[in-house]
Amino acid sequence: MKLLNRMISWIASRSLAKAAASSPAKADSKYLRTASMTPESISAFLGAQRVMRIAFDTNDERYLIPLGYVWLENTFYSMTTRGRKTRMAAVNPKVSFQVDDSCDTRLFTYISVSGEGIFEIVTDAGEIERVILMLASRFPDTPDWAQAESAALWAKGELVLVRVRPHLMSGVCYAPPTSC
Repeated sequence: MKLLNRMISWIASRSLAKAAASSPAKADSKYLRTASMTPESISAFLGAQRVMRIAFDTNDERYLIPLGYVWLENTFYSMTTRGRKTRMAAVNPKVSFQVDDSCDTRLFTYISVSGEGIFEIVTDAGEIERVILMLASRFPDTPDWAQAESAALWAKGELVLVRVRPHLMSGVCYAPPTSC
């Protein structure tokens, strides 16, 4: 057993030494760093992304989903069907959210914004008209079948425009120093 432990330690130390020699990222964060984002950089980042993850919570149930969105006037807007999320938000409109670019950048360099806000169904006709046009222009790649399904659901009242108004938000950039 003692010999096995020594062999494992030796292999681990060789692997770590080899990784350190071949990688520019070092423990002193000279090559990679985590930097907090300013409110301006958070807003610019949110305006460039299209998918958020939003978490709902009631006393006995949790629910986490991705939603396509448009960032407009410091508010997330999205179209969604009535169902579990709208039912949960009626009980507790407080939600958590997160947006990142790791799908594009991978896990080793990313920007992430997370926070808390209030989930609401939008009922004002003027606001609905204005935001739906923004959503349509934000998602020009929506397939024809999805557009047809959305129109049918909207006509039945099963599709609604929702917003999340953040009241707490922070962002972090994990990347080479020149990127953050």
